[in-house]
Amino acid sequence: MKKKFLWLIFGLLFVVVSGFYIKQSLFYQTHFLPRTVFNTTDIGNQTVTEAEQEILQAQSKDQLAIQMGSRDIKTIPYQDIFTEQNTKDEIQHQLDSQKAWLWPIAYFKKTIIQTKHVIDNQKLTQMDQNLKTFIDDYNKDKTDATNSELIYDQNGFILTDSSPGTKLDEHKAIAKINQAFNQHAASVQLNDTVVQPTVTKDSQHFEQIKPQLDKIASMQAEYDINEQKIPIPTEKIREWIQLDQNGNITLNQDQVKAFVQEIAQKYNTNGGKKIKFKSTKQGDIDVPCETYSWSININDETKGLTDEIIKGDNFSRVPITKGSASAKGPFIGKNYVEVDKKAQHMWVYKDGKEVVSTDIVTGKPESQTPVGVFYVWHKERNAVLRGPGYESPVSYWMPIDWTGVGIHDSNWQTAYGGTRWKDGFGSHGCINTPPDVMSKVFDNVPIGTPVIVLPE
Repeated sequence: MKKKFLWLIFGLLFVVVSGFYIKQSLFYQTHFLPRTVFNTTDIGNQTVTEAEQEILQAQSKDQLAIQMGSRDIKTIPYQDIFTEQNTKDEIQHQLDSQKAWLWPIAYFKKTIIQTKHVIDNQKLTQMDQNLKTFIDDYNKDKTDATNSELIYDQNGFILTDSSPGTKLDEHKAIAKINQAFNQHAASVQLNDTVVQPTVTKDSQHFEQIKPQLDKIASMQAEYDINEQKIPIPTEKIREWIQLDQNGNITLNQDQVKAFVQEIAQKYNTNGGKKIKFKSTKQGDIDVPCETYSWSININDETKGLTDEIIKGDNFSRVPITKGSASAKGPFIGKNYVEVDKKAQHMWVYKDGKEVVSTDIVTGKPESQTPVGVFYVWHKERNAVLRGPGYESPVSYWMPIDWTGVGIHDSNWQTAYGGTRWKDGFGSHGCINTPPDVMSKVFDNVPIGTPVIVLPE
């Protein structure tokens, strides 16, 4: 009797256990096994709908904390940069593939469903733009780092103290934040992206360049402008010297440029500025520069002067110019044509020697030959000169300005010199030259030769 009772007890217990096992197995057909984790979210014993809600809620709290020290200055939800995932389909697939009948084992073994978060490049690009705006706003009330600066005293060049700033380096900060995104970090520290001075008082590089600085500080420099020597003050050069962001020697370009502009304003020959010319008959006379002139190329000369000074050697420099003339050597030189309207005479000088001397006829009173320093910019044989009411063939044509004035032969003139220029025989502005002399003028005056026209 006792034996039958025991079998009955065991039978009932088997039925109960089997029923509970089957019930749980059926339960886990629609629910996740115990200790099932989706990434970091526990979804054990939950339906797909319940698990989806739990996961989405966890994802909404998944964020990156951007920190300065112990303070969060911004938080960014990861869902703002990750691609959208179909969570419901994914976890439904996981539920369908789990072995519900092994539910007892699940209590002893954790099931981890790991999905890879994929960064959306388009979202990341937009996030970078947002971060730039954030950093700009953050930096508004922050201070810049201050580099050590050069000063010159009785002991030579020394460096002032530098000071750190509180502004963030935009590129470093965004790069570090993006790295944290890729690592799915919970936080990122930006203290080490604060802009620091690049030149400091204890720089070893400064000790290396100091001999070069001292050399520059004691150099002797000058401009050589049309054989006139203009010193470049050593004191100015010392004021210009500074260090760039890498601690290398450079010059303050604004100050150098201002000095070059001062030199240009004083010595440029363009714009009708007058030069003193030693004429054949009138002695020293001031004549305005017209087509023959030069002016300093400010930008090129600023760079050229900077490069010359940084070399550290004493120098005498001709500035970089533009125009028909040059600052190198004498302005007029030994090769030129002199036209004296008062004497109605023209001379050609070659290597300082007179090679042509001839009477001429210049422009009549209503169309006078312009006064100034010009130059022969073109030469032509057998040209036809045209103007209002005239057409004149010539054998030799040498224009000197931009309005049609030049030197040419004139077989229609019966005489030269005297007062013919105002007695009704004057030209339309050109320098009429005897045909038998003009060939010699043409042969001895190359393109580029200055032509000085003196007043009457």
